[in-house]
Amino acid sequence: MSMRRVLAGLLAVAAAAAGTIAFPSAARAASTDTNYQYTIRLSRVSNTHPVVIVWGDGTTTRRTSSCTPATVRRSPAKCSMRLTHSYAAGGRYDVVLKFGRTVIGRQKADVAFGPNGWVPPAGWIQPAGWKPYADGATFAPCSTVRWYYDATGQPAASAGMVSDVAAGLALLAPLTGLTFTQTADPATAQLVYRWADLSPEYGGDVGGVGGRDRTSAYVTFSTSNWWPADSWAGFDVVTQPDGRYAGGRGWLVVHETMHALGFDHVDDPGQVMNPVITAHALGAGDLDGLRTMYLGRPCRA
Repeated sequence: MSMRRVLAGLLAVAAAAAGTIAFPSAARAASTDTNYQYTIRLSRVSNTHPVVIVWGDGTTTRRTSSCTPATVRRSPAKCSMRLTHSYAAGGRYDVVLKFGRTVIGRQKADVAFGPNGWVPPAGWIQPAGWKPYADGATFAPCSTVRWYYDATGQPAASAGMVSDVAAGLALLAPLTGLTFTQTADPATAQLVYRWADLSPEYGGDVGGVGGRDRTSAYVTFSTSNWWPADSWAGFDVVTQPDGRYAGGRGWLVVHETMHALGFDHVDDPGQVMNPVITAHALGAGDLDGLRTMYLGRPCRA
């Protein structure tokens, strides 16, 4: 699923010059909307100071009410204001509301994934070699995807993992048409790489997991598995502790990132999306899936 949804926040601003604000505890998502929008509705707004909204993506909106304080008291329903902002991509943004120069409220605005990426069409017949999740691609075609590497909990023996993450994304970029840009701000990231001990939930054989939640995609590397260690760095063939051959750690990055992009496992051992990941190159099915879900799709206007 990609990311076009409206999150509407209903805010109450008092008529006093300094103003007060109450942010909602939850926002309503309308999956049929066609923009990454966040809407703020203000009530009882006077013209004593302009309303200024800093949207968290480098843009600011400034509006002044036509209502005097006396009008607010007499006819508060006439003194409302609705401000809608369109974001370039889904994510989490720090929205700040000011009355003049005074900050009267702030909130993390979750602009969620919505239906603007590829989804399997009605009657679609699944080809061999690759498989999407039922709700399709995570990102819209031609998108810029901001990624963040969280080294919290990273084992000392895996200090070079971020290099393989960057290399894996560099491999996928021309095959998807996506632009992957590293960010130092986790609040704006759409794709997060992180660490955890996955053995309690998945067992000790799992080197990582990839997926997505409502506002971001993620890859979690296991702190208790051999594969994420620097000993297995790169994309060459390596010998696993059990004697089997596998692709180097870079292919673990690619496999889990493809989960984050919307790909499910396949049974074909010749594809990187096979759960055992014995492949050390993208197979024909992998490439067909990347082309179908991303590279072959038209860019958004």
